[in-house]
Amino acid sequence: MTALPTGYELRTRMTVGTPPDGCTDCSVELSFDGYALRLRVLTGVPYCTLLRGDDVLLDVLYAFSFETPIDVLVVVNGPRVTVWLDGVRVASANDYRGGRPGGLGHAVRGTTGTVDPVEVTVLHDDPLPTAGPVDDEPGALLDHTVVAYVGNGDYRVEVGRARRGDGETVIAALRVTGVPLTTHLDARGREPCLGDWHLLGGDYGDRADLHSSPGARPLRFSAVEVPDDQTVVLRGREVEVTWSLAGPHPVATVAVTPETSGRHVVVFHGMAAAPDDDIAEVLCGALQHGRGVGGPESLGAFELPTPACLVESGGWTRGLFVPAAAHELADEMVKDPDDQPYGMSLRDRDGAVRPTVALPQYGRRACLEAGRTATFTVGLYARPGALHVAYRRLLREEYGYRAYRRNVFGCSLTDTMHNLVRLLRAAPDADDAVDYQPSPSGGGAGRRASSTSRTTRRCARRRRRCC
Repeated sequence: MTALPTGYELRTRMTVGTPPDGCTDCSVELSFDGYALRLRVLTGVPYCTLLRGDDVLLDVLYAFSFETPIDVLVVVNGPRVTVWLDGVRVASANDYRGGRPGGLGHAVRGTTGTVDPVEVTVLHDDPLPTAGPVDDEPGALLDHTVVAYVGNGDYRVEVGRARRGDGETVIAALRVTGVPLTTHLDARGREPCLGDWHLLGGDYGDRADLHSSPGARPLRFSAVEVPDDQTVVLRGREVEVTWSLAGPHPVATVAVTPETSGRHVVVFHGMAAAPDDDIAEVLCGALQHGRGVGGPESLGAFELPTPACLVESGGWTRGLFVPAAAHELADEMVKDPDDQPYGMSLRDRDGAVRPTVALPQYGRRACLEAGRTATFTVGLYARPGALHVAYRRLLREEYGYRAYRRNVFGCSLTDTMHNLVRLLRAAPDADDAVDYQPSPSGGGAGRRASSTSRTTRRCARRRRRCC
């Protein structure tokens, strides 16, 4: 069979039979266009895996039943491969390598299984795009001259012109009051690092790995302006970044004015990267905490209980957060992963741990018109101390969290409970043997107390008669 085009849909049904007793690894596999879609059960755990040769493009948990046909839809749109099972989008991956070998086939290992005849619908046969230069190593720093700085009581941002082997740019460095310069050297130890900016574009972006997106390039700034002693503006092609230190933490306002219409995402890697072994604690979403760092996937706003990604390392906590003023609603109930105002992750392009924010999250909000400016905001945190201290400080100072219950009359909630118990046990002062007497605890408590007191008197009278 000849090679498949660069855009097509593939439909079929796959059935995985019940594996024999003692089998720990069984699978049914559909091969197409140099790829292999595998439904696999390994030590009792079901997976859906997409491979190209020996390279795993995606590997996710997917529960399925034995002996039950599964509707399979694979959409190949240029470099993007998306897998749907039983009408549910399972995952997608990007692959920019050309020269795909053609052909369809299937294989069954360790069990019985079937693959129904495959239906292929051609979408297009456009040339494959190439990945952008996001992974290019910047030239070595040859010279760095500070031309301006702004600051507040805790931070100072210095801006200077830097001459590299591949050109000249403007870079910003972060200082924290009373801290040696070496604390803030970047991952390669060349210069003080405030962060790296990248601009991603094109229709084949992937939230599972932003750095695999085509049309990506590192941002270079060519001009600097200092409006006042707490604000500095960096200007570059299509992007303008304004750093403000008017508040307790540095805040960057990013204005994007694309030259062409399409999807555009600004990615900011905050401060220096660190290897996993140097990490004491992280926080990004509900699943990445403690020392549990996930992959490069960018989590949308609805997956972040706190709009921040923090890393504790070497006695310091560094990270990024979205300021409270940038949230349109106190709780933006938008659960669609394709409609998120921002995304966050803890991995950089080299796989090291580094706070990262995507503005906006790749999806519908990334569709920008040429010549129209979109504005986004991100804050930066860098202080000595544990992560939980930084977390508490952000919650109280930035988001206004507080103890909403206030004790009155010098009485705590525990004291109030004890007072209620004593009140319920209170009996009336007057004799209630004949007539009902109200109790301070209420009518019900008075009736219970009256019944108890009458029973006590009857017992006393009986004892006197017996004596």
